[in-house]
Amino acid sequence: MRRSIGAALILTGVVVPAHADPLDSVLQRIQPTRAVFLLRQAGDPPAGALTISGRFTIEKRITCREIANTVLMELRMTAGAQSESMHGEYQDAETRNGRTLRLSNRVVMGDREMIREAVEVTLESREGPGGARISGAKIEALKLEAGTVLPGTHFLSTLAAALEGTRYFEQRVFIGTSEARTVSKRVTILARGRAATAAGLGEFADKPGWSIRTERVWPSGAMSGQAQSDDVFLTEDGVTTYFTLRFMAFELIGTPISIEKLPKTDCLG
Repeated sequence: MRRSIGAALILTGVVVPAHADPLDSVLQRIQPTRAVFLLRQAGDPPAGALTISGRFTIEKRITCREIANTVLMELRMTAGAQSESMHGEYQDAETRNGRTLRLSNRVVMGDREMIREAVEVTLESREGPGGARISGAKIEALKLEAGTVLPGTHFLSTLAAALEGTRYFEQRVFIGTSEARTVSKRVTILARGRAATAAGLGEFADKPGWSIRTERVWPSGAMSGQAQSDDVFLTEDGVTTYFTLRFMAFELIGTPISIEKLPKTDCLG
């Protein structure tokens, strides 16, 4: 169960040549950032129940070739008098045309390495088909069906839907960091609004954007049939200012300690 929690948390999470790709204009909006979030459990868990707390550091950079994400996760899981730490490191780089992805994922529980994987994906187009190679405890080769997208494409599709006023859409996304490898993501744009005004948001406080809910539907038998969803506030320039993650019996809230604007790459020079 704890391995599944780590895999779910590390996801929480987000291209094209200049011709006719409809997501190109969305990509130009994205503001690279480095954000630090404090993670706490919602409500007041019963005495002795497993509780989770910690922090995430999430960095998004965009180069002339790739969208790159780095996530560092430091968690403390406590049940009664017992406590254990979890450390996670996740990195990915997806080409701007959404056709190739490289990612690495490492999770350490206490002093035991639980997960160490490297993944390479190649799609024939932004929406597949294609294949993936996973190197970890064992070597896996997977065929990916047409209609499968990579995480960067899904992120851009979410922002595009919000900008266009689309209320709901669904995509099958290759995530690579769970037993399932792919998951159906059902996205609902809940409401337009403005970011909070908390001090940790800096210049992203009170920015316009949307409250968005994503439900993850795992393939039959995968992830023990567990439901998962998250709510985020996403600004018009693609910056997450708040999130709530629901997984199994847990509801975890991420609030920003700091969000730092990173420079944009000038690909026209």
